[in-house]
Amino acid sequence: MERKRLLNERNQFKGSFLPYTSFKNREWEMVNETVWVYTNRIVNLCIIQNKNNELIMIDAGMPKDYKVIMKDISEKFSGRKPVAVILTHGHFDHVGSLAQIVAEWGIPVLASAKEIPYLNGIKDYPKGEFSMKGLVAMLSKTFPNRGIDIGNHIDALPKDHSVPYLDDWEWIATPGHTPGHVSFYNRKKGILIAGDAVVTVKQESFVAVLTQRFSLNGPPAYFTPDKKEAKKSMGKLLQLPIDYLITGHGPVVRGQEIIENNLRELINGYNG
Repeated sequence: MERKRLLNERNQFKGSFLPYTSFKNREWEMVNETVWVYTNRIVNLCIIQNKNNELIMIDAGMPKDYKVIMKDISEKFSGRKPVAVILTHGHFDHVGSLAQIVAEWGIPVLASAKEIPYLNGIKDYPKGEFSMKGLVAMLSKTFPNRGIDIGNHIDALPKDHSVPYLDDWEWIATPGHTPGHVSFYNRKKGILIAGDAVVTVKQESFVAVLTQRFSLNGPPAYFTPDKKEAKKSMGKLLQLPIDYLITGHGPVVRGQEIIENNLRELINGYNG
């Protein structure tokens, strides 16, 4: 009965037409010995291995791709499965396959308390703003804005900003793109998983998305209702020493000076 409830039409994004992809679809990139990035069509998810050799999944990819995602993770890690999914936020491209993954693997989900209403059926996100230039921005009116409902399979991240299963990591509130958006930071290793607080591809451009051409940008404009908060969140990230920047869309960036300079330039030019 619970499996049937998880796999309802809302959670599976039935009726959504999402043909978007990129040249990096299904590619893996190793960031260091414990962190991997996997590109699912146009979005990145991460796998982190903790000190107990457990795998933790950050975000859950696009709708209708759960079989491919689960297959690729299983093959990459010799049949091991993640012990939990931890979310940066709940937009369709980050939770699209979440309900099926939870149903198949039976693993818990964590997100910030402010994001949970969009994950247990209480709230929907605002519809995309598609007046700006760029093919993807124009197509954003077709993107699903409804929240999903995984019921009691989700818990809130701890108030002390620790991250369950990941002792060396902390979560940082980075709202603007969504009210409860968070990023994950490993201070010892200088790794930031920024979600969509910033992205390393111009997400409004079809060509940039397809080729995954690098440029540091603010969160996807068509789904960012509070740009002032988004700019404040970027400023918060600028205060961190970052050696590896992993974002929800686009390539991994390495090098503290490169990351800092690009972040500063982005913030100075961002119209929040």
